[in-house]
Parts: sequence; structure tokens; C-alpha cells
Amino acid sequence: ALNPAQCRLPAGGIGAALEERRGAADGAASAIELRVLPAAEFDAFTPEAQAAFTGSEWRITNDANRMGYRLSGETLSLLSPLELLSHGIVPGTVQVPPSGQPIIQLADANTCGGYPKIATVIEADLWRLAQAPVGAHLRFSPVSIEASTEVLRANRQQRRDFIAARNLMAGEQRAP
Repeated sequence: ALNPAQCRLPAGGIGAALEERRGAADGAASAIELRVLPAAEFDAFTPEAQAAFTGSEWRITNDANRMGYRLSGETLSLLSPLELLSHGIVPGTVQVPPSGQPIIQLADANTCGGYPKIATVIEADLWRLAQAPVGAHLRFSPVSIEASTEVLRANRQQRRDFIAARNLMAGEQRAP
């Protein structure tokens, strides 16, 4: 049985997340920061392209839907032409077609693709991306796999705590 003390959430914990989401959803003036991990072909891009990817703002174009968002910004170039066989991709994968303008794959994206990948948005930030409207500005911030894993663990624990608190308030005494 759950003890009510086990179901306490820190003051502002859920409200803070709600405020973050409101800022992302209403196209706040500042760019939405998305944490990314380098993808398999990251080193195939020029040093200038690598720096531009994380050092520039990107705008979500009108060509945006549940499959993915096309971005506009600096052109990202490869060190040399690269032909890839189709390979698996996941939501958050940032592919760069020959135009040099990135495409971020989302929930309804294909399961495979053949464009070089420069990065992948971490799972914990996909909600920010999914809530971003056309015209929103994005910035990409590199993180380590360890930092990404820790953020994901913390988010999952927050969800479990929320469910436990909700169940307790509803009179249920079961753990999530």
C-alpha cells in the first residue's frame, strides 16, 4: 500500500513543466532549445556545418506535419557526397537532404530513410518539438548520452510520482 508521504510532489514541479509547455506552445519570443545527441553521420558534415547546426537558430517552415518538420537556416554541407542505403530512423532524427536544410522526423515519420543524419533530439524533448508551431525558432544543444539518460529517468520518475499522487487523490491505493 502507498503511504501518502510517498506521493508528494515538490511544489511547483508540475506547474513549472506546464509553464515550459505554455512557452513552447504559444511561440514564445525566444528560440525553443532542444537537446540533441550526435547521429551516425555527424562526422561526415563539415566543421562549419557542425558548428552552424548547434550555433544557429532554425525556423520551422510551412512544410510541417506529424511526419516531420522541415527547417530553414544555414545550409549544412557534407565533407564529400555521401550515398547511404535506407536505414532505420526514430522520431527526433534530424536528417539533412541534398538541399542542406534539416528535416526532423516526428511521430508519423517513415521507419527508414536514406539521408545523412546529423543528430537526434533526445526523447525527453520531443514534446517541446511536437508543440512548436510553424514559424517557431529552434536551437540545438548537444548533450552526452549520460545526460540524456538521466533526463529521461527523471522524467519517467516524475510521471510515476504524478500517477501515484493522482491515484491517491482518487482514493486508489495502488502503485502505477
